[in-house]
Amino acid sequence: RLKGGTERATRLVEQLLAMARSDPEAAERPFVPVDLSAVARETVAELALLAQARGLDLGFSGDAAVIVQGDVESLRVLLGNLVDNAIRYTPAGGSIDVAVAVGTGADTGTGAAATLIVADDGPGIPREDHDRVFDRFYRRASADATGSGLGLSIVKRIAERHDATVSFVDGLDGAGLTVRLRFPRAPSSV
Repeated sequence: RLKGGTERATRLVEQLLAMARSDPEAAERPFVPVDLSAVARETVAELALLAQARGLDLGFSGDAAVIVQGDVESLRVLLGNLVDNAIRYTPAGGSIDVAVAVGTGADTGTGAAATLIVADDGPGIPREDHDRVFDRFYRRASADATGSGLGLSIVKRIAERHDATVSFVDGLDGAGLTVRLRFPRAPSSV
């Protein structure tokens, strides 16, 4: 129990630090061209053993290089939170897929966007909670996994700082969840 409590406390401190770094008033690191595919591949590789230990199939697919303007450390935190949530909430035997692709999108203003998808076949999030899960410290009453309720709030703040949009798509037959982020591509890659 002590080890579990220490791990939860460490995770909470990490989440609070990530929240502070994502604060718009915080000193921002300059944006540089970042290969979103590479960041996603690295995140999947880092969390593969955790997924495997929980009996989950974690995979990645993506375009060779998808360049966005951003802060690589913040993007690592964003991806880490999304994949960690999927690992926490997907039952053993389930699968988690991370994908990065280039697509068209009028909402970016450039006609092209980088799309990041994290999809799982876990319990999903009820539609009525889609907006609330981005609130700090919000946890659904029925949530079985441990957590601080900060992960998706941090994801939303990092996405906004990168001019990205976040949306949820229900899985097939109401099972699972797909989190879709659309980033404007770096000007030189459009």
